[in-house]
Amino acid sequence: MDNGGAGSFWENFGILIPVIIIMLFSIFFKRRRGGKTHLEMVASLLSEINHNLEITDTFSSNWQIKKKLKTDNWNRNKDKIDFLDQELQNNLSNAFSLAEDYNQRIADAKRYKSTSYLAGIQADKLIEPFAKSKDKLDEWLQANYQAELSQRGRGLFG
Repeated sequence: MDNGGAGSFWENFGILIPVIIIMLFSIFFKRRRGGKTHLEMVASLLSEINHNLEITDTFSSNWQIKKKLKTDNWNRNKDKIDFLDQELQNNLSNAFSLAEDYNQRIADAKRYKSTSYLAGIQADKLIEPFAKSKDKLDEWLQANYQAELSQRGRGLFG
């Protein structure tokens, strides 16, 4: 007797069970490990800084570009960067504070459909702290890359 698609459903579902179990283990072990490593935090901040430098470069040549700067990784990790030296922490804080101000001006310009909010933005003020932060993070990566990888371990999930 044909039971329709119920048999194939349970066969496919049986294949999904191990996949779901592996995903749950992965999530569990990532939480136990404490989320991102220092290396991952630095890499994500560098990615954000590189993106923001590209935007500020285009903004300085074409002031009508209204792309927001990325600040998500900074907002997630700003309370976890105490492993970086104080000067770098200050540079990052300054750079992303300026980025948030810039984003607010962009939001205001879009909300009120006026470019007058963009007139006060000086791209040079944004570029300098991002460039300094990028250089210092690059130095940190070069100095700590191998040590971070060896501390990370070579387990199944990490």
